[in-house]
Amino acid sequence: MDKKSGSWFTRFKHKNENLALIFVGLFIISTIVFVVAIANNHPWITFKFNPEEYGTVSDWVMVIVTLVTAVFLYQTLRSQMTVQRDQNRISKIEELKYIREIRPTISFIQSHRKIWKNLVNDHIDNKLLAIDLTVTITTNKTCRLSYHVFTKTKSYHNSLPRLFNVSENSTNSISFSLRLDVKEYNDNKPDIENLMFKVKYFDSDGNEYLRTYEMSFSYIGGAEYVLLNIVNNDDEIVKLVL
Repeated sequence: MDKKSGSWFTRFKHKNENLALIFVGLFIISTIVFVVAIANNHPWITFKFNPEEYGTVSDWVMVIVTLVTAVFLYQTLRSQMTVQRDQNRISKIEELKYIREIRPTISFIQSHRKIWKNLVNDHIDNKLLAIDLTVTITTNKTCRLSYHVFTKTKSYHNSLPRLFNVSENSTNSISFSLRLDVKEYNDNKPDIENLMFKVKYFDSDGNEYLRTYEMSFSYIGGAEYVLLNIVNNDDEIVKLVL
Protein backbone atom coordinates (compact mmCIF):
# COMPACT_ATOMS: atom_id res chain seq x y z
CA MET A 1 0.00 0.00 0.00
CA ASP A 2 2.78 2.42 0.89
CA LYS A 3 4.55 1.57 -2.36
CA LYS A 4 1.40 2.27 -4.36
CA SER A 5 0.83 5.53 -2.50
CA GLY A 6 4.40 6.61 -3.08
CA SER A 7 4.09 5.74 -6.74
CA TRP A 8 0.84 7.71 -7.02
CA PHE A 9 2.37 10.75 -5.36
CA THR A 10 5.41 10.57 -7.66
CA ARG A 11 3.18 10.55 -10.74
CA PHE A 12 1.09 13.37 -9.30
CA LYS A 13 4.24 15.40 -8.52
CA HIS A 14 5.52 15.06 -12.09
CA LYS A 15 2.19 16.24 -13.50
CA ASN A 16 1.40 18.94 -10.87
CA GLU A 17 4.68 19.88 -9.26
CA ASN A 18 3.48 23.21 -7.83
CA LEU A 19 0.29 21.75 -6.39
CA ALA A 20 2.30 18.92 -4.84
CA LEU A 21 4.54 21.46 -3.11
CA ILE A 22 1.48 23.22 -1.69
CA PHE A 23 0.15 19.94 -0.32
CA VAL A 24 3.53 19.17 1.23
CA GLY A 25 3.65 22.64 2.81
CA LEU A 26 0.13 22.25 4.23
CA PHE A 27 1.03 18.84 5.60
CA ILE A 28 4.12 20.23 7.33
CA ILE A 29 2.17 23.14 8.81
CA SER A 30 -0.58 20.81 10.06
CA THR A 31 2.02 18.49 11.57
CA ILE A 32 3.73 21.38 13.40
CA VAL A 33 0.40 22.67 14.76
CA PHE A 34 -0.58 19.21 15.88
CA VAL A 35 2.77 18.53 17.61
CA VAL A 36 2.74 21.91 19.38
CA ALA A 37 -0.86 21.44 20.53
CA ILE A 38 -0.15 17.99 21.90
CA ALA A 39 3.09 19.06 23.60
CA ASN A 40 1.54 22.09 25.30
CA ASN A 41 -1.64 20.32 26.48
CA HIS A 42 -0.57 16.80 27.33
CA PRO A 43 0.09 16.37 31.07
CA TRP A 44 2.78 13.73 30.62
CA ILE A 45 4.99 15.96 28.43
CA THR A 46 7.06 18.25 30.58
CA PHE A 47 8.61 20.13 27.65
CA LYS A 48 6.45 23.02 26.54
CA PHE A 49 6.78 25.23 23.47
CA ASN A 50 7.03 28.73 24.88
CA PRO A 51 5.82 31.16 22.18
CA GLU A 52 8.08 33.90 23.52
CA GLU A 53 11.12 31.65 23.13
CA TYR A 54 10.30 29.52 20.08
CA GLY A 55 7.84 31.75 18.35
CA THR A 56 4.16 31.35 17.72
CA VAL A 57 2.60 29.02 15.18
CA SER A 58 1.89 31.99 12.94
CA ASP A 59 5.62 32.86 13.00
CA TRP A 60 6.52 29.37 11.84
CA VAL A 61 3.78 29.49 9.23
CA MET A 62 5.36 32.68 7.85
CA VAL A 63 8.73 30.96 7.70
CA ILE A 64 7.27 28.03 5.79
CA VAL A 65 5.33 30.31 3.46
CA THR A 66 8.55 32.21 2.76
CA LEU A 67 10.37 28.96 1.96
CA VAL A 68 7.55 27.80 -0.34
CA THR A 69 7.57 31.18 -2.06
CA ALA A 70 11.32 30.90 -2.57
CA VAL A 71 10.82 27.46 -4.12
CA PHE A 72 8.21 28.85 -6.51
CA LEU A 73 10.48 31.73 -7.47
CA TYR A 74 13.35 29.32 -8.11
CA GLN A 75 11.18 27.11 -10.30
CA THR A 76 9.91 30.12 -12.23
CA LEU A 77 13.47 31.33 -12.82
CA ARG A 78 14.59 27.85 -13.84
CA SER A 79 11.67 27.58 -16.27
CA GLN A 80 12.49 30.97 -17.79
CA MET A 81 16.16 29.97 -18.19
CA THR A 82 15.11 26.73 -19.92
CA VAL A 83 12.81 28.62 -22.29
CA GLN A 84 15.55 31.16 -23.02
CA ARG A 85 18.08 28.41 -23.69
CA ASP A 86 15.67 26.66 -26.06
CA GLN A 87 14.95 29.94 -27.86
CA ASN A 88 18.67 30.60 -28.26
CA ARG A 89 19.17 27.08 -29.64
CA ILE A 90 16.31 27.52 -32.12
CA SER A 91 17.66 30.92 -33.19
CA LYS A 92 21.11 29.41 -33.71
CA ILE A 93 19.69 26.60 -35.83
CA GLU A 94 17.69 29.05 -37.95
CA GLU A 95 20.76 31.24 -38.35
CA LEU A 96 22.88 28.30 -39.53
CA LYS A 97 20.14 27.22 -41.96
CA TYR A 98 20.02 30.73 -43.42
CA ILE A 99 23.81 30.91 -43.74
CA ARG A 100 23.81 27.52 -45.49
CA GLU A 101 21.23 28.85 -47.98
CA ILE A 102 23.15 32.01 -48.93
CA ARG A 103 26.67 30.57 -48.68
CA PRO A 104 28.35 30.15 -52.09
CA THR A 105 30.02 26.88 -53.04
CA ILE A 106 33.55 27.31 -54.38
CA SER A 107 34.79 24.56 -56.69
CA PHE A 108 38.08 23.85 -58.44
CA ILE A 109 38.54 22.26 -61.85
CA GLN A 110 42.08 21.50 -62.98
CA SER A 111 43.78 19.96 -65.99
CA HIS A 112 47.48 19.43 -66.51
CA ARG A 113 50.11 18.63 -69.11
CA LYS A 114 53.54 17.19 -68.36
CA ILE A 115 56.67 18.72 -69.87
CA TRP A 116 59.37 16.14 -70.62
CA LYS A 117 63.08 16.38 -71.27
CA ASN A 118 62.63 14.20 -74.36
CA LEU A 119 59.61 13.96 -76.61
CA VAL A 120 59.65 10.17 -76.47
CA ASN A 121 58.27 9.33 -73.03
CA ASP A 122 59.66 5.83 -72.86
CA HIS A 123 63.25 6.96 -73.47
CA ILE A 124 65.53 5.64 -70.76
CA ASP A 125 66.92 9.10 -69.97
CA ASN A 126 63.60 10.86 -70.15
CA LYS A 127 62.79 13.10 -67.17
CA LEU A 128 59.88 15.23 -66.12
CA LEU A 129 60.84 18.92 -66.22
CA ALA A 130 57.58 20.65 -65.29
CA ILE A 131 53.81 20.43 -65.09
CA ASP A 132 51.61 22.97 -66.88
CA LEU A 133 48.44 23.38 -64.83
CA THR A 134 45.19 25.09 -65.82
CA VAL A 135 42.81 25.85 -62.95
CA THR A 136 39.23 27.11 -62.99
CA ILE A 137 37.58 28.48 -59.84
CA THR A 138 33.78 28.50 -59.96
CA THR A 139 31.00 29.69 -57.66
CA ASN A 140 27.29 28.83 -57.67
CA LYS A 141 26.10 32.07 -56.05
CA THR A 142 26.85 35.75 -56.35
CA CYS A 143 29.83 36.58 -54.18
CA ARG A 144 32.98 38.65 -53.87
CA LEU A 145 36.21 36.70 -53.76
CA SER A 146 39.98 36.91 -53.98
CA TYR A 147 42.50 34.12 -54.27
CA HIS A 148 46.16 33.38 -53.64
CA VAL A 149 47.97 30.52 -55.38
CA PHE A 150 51.41 29.60 -54.10
CA THR A 151 53.92 26.94 -53.15
CA LYS A 152 56.36 26.92 -50.27
CA THR A 153 58.92 28.94 -52.23
CA LYS A 154 56.94 30.76 -54.94
CA SER A 155 53.78 32.86 -55.32
CA TYR A 156 51.94 32.40 -58.63
CA HIS A 157 48.71 34.41 -58.39
CA ASN A 158 47.50 36.89 -55.78
CA SER A 159 44.29 38.53 -56.99
CA LEU A 160 42.38 41.56 -55.79
CA PRO A 161 38.78 41.07 -54.56
CA ARG A 162 36.41 40.58 -57.46
CA LEU A 163 32.61 40.43 -57.67
CA PHE A 164 31.06 37.40 -59.32
CA ASN A 165 27.45 38.18 -60.18
CA VAL A 166 25.92 34.81 -60.97
CA SER A 167 23.22 35.21 -63.62
CA GLU A 168 22.41 34.01 -67.12
CA ASN A 169 24.42 36.81 -68.74
CA SER A 170 27.51 36.73 -66.54
CA THR A 171 30.33 34.34 -65.86
CA ASN A 172 30.67 32.56 -62.53
CA SER A 173 34.23 31.34 -62.99
CA ILE A 174 37.79 32.47 -63.49
CA SER A 175 40.63 30.47 -65.09
CA PHE A 176 44.41 30.81 -65.05
CA SER A 177 47.47 28.77 -65.94
CA LEU A 178 50.80 28.21 -64.24
CA ARG A 179 53.88 26.05 -64.58
CA LEU A 180 55.29 23.97 -61.73
CA ASP A 181 58.95 23.21 -62.26
CA VAL A 182 60.62 20.07 -60.96
CA LYS A 183 63.09 21.38 -58.40
CA GLU A 184 65.42 18.40 -58.48
CA TYR A 185 65.63 14.63 -58.68
CA ASN A 186 66.36 12.53 -55.61
CA ASP A 187 66.98 8.85 -56.34
CA ASN A 188 65.37 9.36 -59.77
CA LYS A 189 62.24 10.77 -58.10
CA PRO A 190 60.98 14.21 -59.24
CA ASP A 191 60.55 16.73 -56.44
CA ILE A 192 57.57 19.06 -56.96
CA GLU A 193 56.29 21.32 -54.20
CA ASN A 194 52.68 21.16 -53.09
CA LEU A 195 50.45 23.77 -54.67
CA MET A 196 48.16 25.72 -52.31
CA PHE A 197 45.00 27.69 -53.11
CA LYS A 198 43.59 30.16 -50.59
CA VAL A 199 40.24 31.63 -51.65
CA LYS A 200 38.67 34.28 -49.45
CA TYR A 201 35.04 34.95 -50.35
CA PHE A 202 32.00 36.83 -49.03
CA ASP A 203 28.31 36.01 -49.42
CA SER A 204 25.52 38.50 -50.17
CA ASP A 205 25.27 39.47 -46.48
CA GLY A 206 29.01 40.08 -46.10
CA ASN A 207 29.85 36.94 -44.14
CA GLU A 208 33.47 35.92 -44.71
CA TYR A 209 34.73 32.41 -45.58
CA LEU A 210 38.04 30.81 -46.43
CA ARG A 211 38.44 27.95 -48.92
CA THR A 212 41.74 26.03 -48.71
CA TYR A 213 42.71 23.63 -51.47
CA GLU A 214 46.08 21.88 -51.61
CA MET A 215 47.49 19.61 -54.31
CA SER A 216 50.45 17.27 -54.06
CA PHE A 217 52.35 15.49 -56.82
CA SER A 218 53.22 11.98 -55.74
CA TYR A 219 55.85 9.72 -57.29
CA ILE A 220 54.28 6.34 -58.09
CA GLY A 221 57.06 4.54 -60.00
CA GLY A 222 59.48 5.54 -62.67
CA ALA A 223 60.90 8.99 -63.25
CA GLU A 224 57.93 10.11 -65.33
CA TYR A 225 55.08 8.76 -63.24
CA VAL A 226 53.58 11.50 -61.06
CA LEU A 227 50.05 11.49 -59.64
CA LEU A 228 48.06 14.58 -58.62
CA ASN A 229 46.43 14.26 -55.17
CA ILE A 230 44.16 16.52 -53.13
CA VAL A 231 45.65 16.55 -49.62
CA ASN A 232 43.68 19.45 -48.12
CA ASN A 233 40.16 20.54 -48.98
CA ASP A 234 38.78 22.77 -46.20
CA ASP A 235 36.02 25.35 -46.21
CA GLU A 236 35.56 27.39 -43.03
CA ILE A 237 33.61 30.36 -41.71
CA VAL A 238 35.98 33.21 -40.83
CA LYS A 239 33.61 35.94 -39.69
CA LEU A 240 29.83 36.30 -39.46
CA VAL A 241 28.09 39.66 -39.76
CA LEU A 242 25.90 40.16 -36.68
